[in-house]
Amino acid sequence: MSGIKEYFLGLRNRFSSKKDNFERYALNYNEAITIGVLFYDFTRSQKSVIVGFVDKLRLEGKQVKVLIYSEEDNIEEVGRPFPTFTQKDISVLGNIQSEEVIDFTDQTFDYLFCLYLKHVPTFDFILSKSKAKLRIGKYFENSEDYLDLMLNLSENSSFADLIEMILQYTKKLN
Repeated sequence: MSGIKEYFLGLRNRFSSKKDNFERYALNYNEAITIGVLFYDFTRSQKSVIVGFVDKLRLEGKQVKVLIYSEEDNIEEVGRPFPTFTQKDISVLGNIQSEEVIDFTDQTFDYLFCLYLKHVPTFDFILSKSKAKLRIGKYFENSEDYLDLMLNLSENSSFADLIEMILQYTKKLN
């Protein structure tokens, strides 16, 4: 993402996080019905992990909506099975111009799982706009306003490790 886009998106994120007045609370995992999954950098090698994760949630009776963000504009090559937006969907002033993102942020999820291993400023904006009851993901410094449950992972952790830890902690919520 270009420096100017990232700058304006950062301004939007700081402003949006201060206006977040949506009630957040932890729902028992067994009572949770709707789950959003925000995924970054979908590659062929990760396809089976994310598809398997979504299938597992659906087998548990969860209604799952997935949104993928890719910094590469050519998204057709990987064969993504879920809605995807790219950096070309973000204006120079940091406006996200994707119907998929607008629809995703309007959903009232019981849980929103954020699956990314490096900080993605675009996700901060989506998380600040989200109506999810509980937003869960990897801990990043200065991201405290965007996640309700942050997990500290080692540097060499994988998406599979993050998924395992998310499920481990959410299933313990009562």
